[in-house]
Parts: sequence; structure tokens; C-alpha cells
Amino acid sequence: MLRFLMAGVASAFLLQACSHVPVTSMVALARIDFEKTDLSALRAAMRFPDNYRARGSRMVVKIIIEGAPEARDEFALEAVNDPDELMQLAGEGRPDARLAAFRLPAEAVVRFEAQRKRALEARKEKRKGSLSIALEPDFCYEKTPPRDRLLFSTYLKTVETVRYVPILRDFDAFSQKEYGERLRAMPAC
Repeated sequence: MLRFLMAGVASAFLLQACSHVPVTSMVALARIDFEKTDLSALRAAMRFPDNYRARGSRMVVKIIIEGAPEARDEFALEAVNDPDELMQLAGEGRPDARLAAFRLPAEAVVRFEAQRKRALEARKEKRKGSLSIALEPDFCYEKTPPRDRLLFSTYLKTVETVRYVPILRDFDAFSQKEYGERLRAMPAC
């Protein structure tokens, strides 16, 4: 059975730490049909400390299909700057944090659709596999970054959820050793 799995935000950990997903979000996330959801409406957002700046973001899609080599594709994301849409995140703001939201550009939606079609065809052929989605923001820091704790929150919005749903709330990036090492090596802006 082909499984659709959301994984990673901020260097690949959107849902990696499932125990950090708010229980109230699980109901909303269960409504998402990743086989059919409108990819042009897909949004990802983050709240992160204000001494960091999101320079960009990319989506990494990996498809593993039984009997075929792993397929990996990367899509550059674009920032969401529409004030009305960003207002939907207003309740998530904090004085010491920034919010950034991202979407797939039209050309990336077309490429992603081709990948999704490939995964669905494999399922019809009764081949096992998975499709994973990781959002990987590119950050730099403006002031000396923390060395022991870095809290961030992530959000996902689809046609099915209607609003931004918290995926991780106040997750400590340094609690994951490999990500902590990457964060400590992050460049200054």
C-alpha cells in the first residue's frame, strides 16, 4: 500500500517528531487527501526566533517504489507575501519571533503532480512504496544564534484544512543532534 507521509520542516523535521504534533491538529491533518489535494493551495509556514531570517525554502519530494530506484526531486518554494493570507497566522505571532509562509510556484506544481501521478500508478500496480515530503528552509542568523535551545513552530495549510494547522509547536531544534549540528554551522546573514 502506498503511504503518503509528511516529513520534515527545518532541515527535514516537519512530522519527524510525531509526539510534538498537537492532538487537535491530528484531526485536521487526517482530512488531507495527499493523493488529490490541490497542490497550488498547499502552504507551509514557520515561526522562528527573530534573530534568524528565512532566505528561501525548498521542498524535497522522495518517492520509493518497490522494484524501482528511489526518485528524488527538489522544488524551490516562494514566499507568501499576501497580507490577507498572512493574517491567518496573526494569532501565532510572538514579540520575539518571525513568521514566514511558503508555497509552490506554478511550475513546481506541475512537476510535483507528475511525481504524485507516478506514485499513484505504482499503487494501482499493487507495488509498495512511499512518497515523503520534506520542507527545508534556508536560514541565516542576524545576531549570535543560541547554542543550547532553539524553539520553532511549523504549520501546514491545504484545501482540506482551510486554515494553517500547527504541526509542531515550540519544538526544540537542538533536541535532534544532527539538526543541532547544522544549526550551529549556520552562516551569518
